[in-house]
Amino acid sequence: MLISVCVCTFRRPGVVDTLGSIVRQDLPLGVELEIVVVDNDCAASAAQAVQGFADGAPVPVRYAVEPVQNIATARNRAIDLARGEWIALVDDDECADPSWLVSLLAAALRYDAEIAVGPVVAIYPPATAPWLAGRRVPARSECARDPAQGAAATRSARIPQRPASRRASDSCGRAC
Repeated sequence: MLISVCVCTFRRPGVVDTLGSIVRQDLPLGVELEIVVVDNDCAASAAQAVQGFADGAPVPVRYAVEPVQNIATARNRAIDLARGEWIALVDDDECADPSWLVSLLAAALRYDAEIAVGPVVAIYPPATAPWLAGRRVPARSECARDPAQGAAATRSARIPQRPASRRASDSCGRAC
């Protein structure tokens, strides 16, 4: 089984941290990954960083530019480029916990679901203001630069790759 992990990025050099978290996934036997990166910057600002990562990556990494600046357009482009039976979406400012994909896959198989979602868990630096760090509402965070600090899970969906349903959806389930 092939899972396409799609990452849309816009002028965020830290996207390589996100990519690094993807290749560190704990996957069951028979599950393979590919990474699809869609740069939503017509200047291709992520090209060099993504290519540098791809050169040493243990999984295929494909890169494309979507010049129309719109997250829905970028996600749809990523989905169009995906080759996997399943699609996983993660934002460029998130890092996936090593059990992210295996947990989503287990839930989808257990419940015979076509879509599985999970939470975003914010990780803040030690100097973060207490009013922000103490929030119980999930929020976006920068990827942890130090692996000892952990990594954030994502709310992204795994969507079965079928020709009839190739649209991304936002976190509320609305078609983009």
